[in-house]
Amino acid sequence: MIADASWIWIILSRWVHVLSACLLIGATFFFAGVFGRSAAAEPESAEGVLGKRARRLLQMLARTAIVLLIATGVYNLLLNRIAYEHTLPLSHVLLGLHALLWLVIAGMLEVGLSSRRTPAVRRTWLGATVALMFLTVALASSLKYVREHPRATAAGASARLAFP
Repeated sequence: MIADASWIWIILSRWVHVLSACLLIGATFFFAGVFGRSAAAEPESAEGVLGKRARRLLQMLARTAIVLLIATGVYNLLLNRIAYEHTLPLSHVLLGLHALLWLVIAGMLEVGLSSRRTPAVRRTWLGATVALMFLTVALASSLKYVREHPRATAAGASARLAFP
């Protein structure tokens, strides 16, 4: 019974992973753009009630999204580990960079959303975080391509290149 419904968990896990990443990137981009610009224009009023509320909501979203990204990422990794083994070493490089960058991003979000930071410093941290998020998404799409398009083995490639 569980094996019959396993495709539901696979699809659900991938959707949760992608949606968590999209929400986190979009919310961080929006917060850095809207509140970062207002902090640059009017530093004294940038941390008003709306700014503090938005920062707290983004912190909660970031922490929830990071937990979901790690959980679904590990699940997806376990499902696709055979495909990654067929695309060595490129898949391991991309997967390692992907995971490492998300750990760096999680730390940068905690630092950038800290209430101890000034709005100008927060804008700098969140701007750098958004740039790393876009780089991480590029790595993830490259990793998916490498996983789904394995190269020919060395023996198969040399047999095709052999002259008659």
